[in-house]
Order: sequence, then C-alpha cells, then structure tokens
Amino acid sequence: MNRLFKKERGSATITALIVVSISTLIISGLMWRQEVQVRQLEHRRLQQQAVWIERSAIDLARVVLREDLRNSGVADFIGEPWSLPLAQSRVADFFKSTDLPYEIENMTIRGQLIDAQSRFNLRNLLSNDGQQLNSVGILIYSRLLNVLGLDGQLANPTA
Repeated sequence: MNRLFKKERGSATITALIVVSISTLIISGLMWRQEVQVRQLEHRRLQQQAVWIERSAIDLARVVLREDLRNSGVADFIGEPWSLPLAQSRVADFFKSTDLPYEIENMTIRGQLIDAQSRFNLRNLLSNDGQQLNSVGILIYSRLLNVLGLDGQLANPTA
C-alpha cells in the first residue's frame, strides 16, 4: 500500500507542474497581447498628434500667405512677414473654436515658411532630354557661384 501511495504522490506533483506551466503560458500570452495593444494605442495617439501638428502648420501657412497676398500684391520677397520664423506657439491657439483632446491642447509648434521657387534647380543644368548641358543654366549657375564668392569657372566641371 505504501508503494502505491508514493506513485500517486509523484503523479500529483507532475500534474501540479503541468497545470502551473500551462497557466504560466496562458498568462504570459495575455500579458504579451496587452503590451501589443498598449503600443498600438500609443502609436495611434502619436499619429493623431502628428495630424494635428500638420493641420496647424498648413492652416498657419495658409493664413500668412493669404494676408501677404492681400497686403503686398503679386510679388514676394524675402523681407516680407511670411519669411519670418514662427516662435514656439501652442497648437490650441490655432484651433480656438475646436474642442481638442487634452494631449493636443498642450502641444507646441514652431517653424518657418521657405520659398522653394527661390532656390536654384540643379536640373536646369541639363537640357530637357537630360543628355546635354544647358548653356543658359550653366551661365546662371556660374553667376550664382560668383555671387556666393566662389569661382564661377566651377560651373562647367560641377555640372
């Protein structure tokens, strides 16, 4: 009888270990899923913040450029108010009539409008087919190098 009791006792220990192992696997799986869900929520929150910042920047640029058109007419130059950098400002200031989530109310934005058309396009150094150098583009590039205090003769080799 004593021998039978020892066998049952060993099988009870093994059964307990199996139950604990399975429980541990189930709990770790649940915790892993919860961690994934938390990260997904965080990602969605960050995406929403990025969208609000983007909207703020676009709305700000739209307002500044509309005012510039109204005040100065057709021509733009670098000394106008649109070219001044924007100091750090709260996003909520741009959306006063909108009910914003708490996290977005405290976000800030800063930046500056840059006239991309005022930059030199390096593609102008080549002809339309892209096979030959464009003499007019190289002449303009040479003048630009001279204005910057560089050797204008560098225009051909760098093209």
